[in-house]
Amino acid sequence: MESEVQKDELGNDITVWYLQRNPQFKHLNLCMNRIEDDCLEKISEVLGNSSDDFGFTISGNPMTAAKVKEIHSKVEKMHKKRIAD
Repeated sequence: MESEVQKDELGNDITVWYLQRNPQFKHLNLCMNRIEDDCLEKISEVLGNSSDDFGFTISGNPMTAAKVKEIHSKVEKMHKKRIAD
């Protein structure tokens, strides 16, 4: 991950994070951050664009158990579809 400070439309400094592509990158650890339920769509997008051997850890965040279960279910369905094809 790499960050860059940019200006938003109001001139405020914001930090934008970029994922640098690396074929050896196999795990993203986002433990103990402030990732909440509203991040579900982006997390699902990352996992949907990842290979089956990619790992993603989000424990220690204020996401509800229901949302974590929803992410797990989406990944499980995606994996089953990949191995069936």
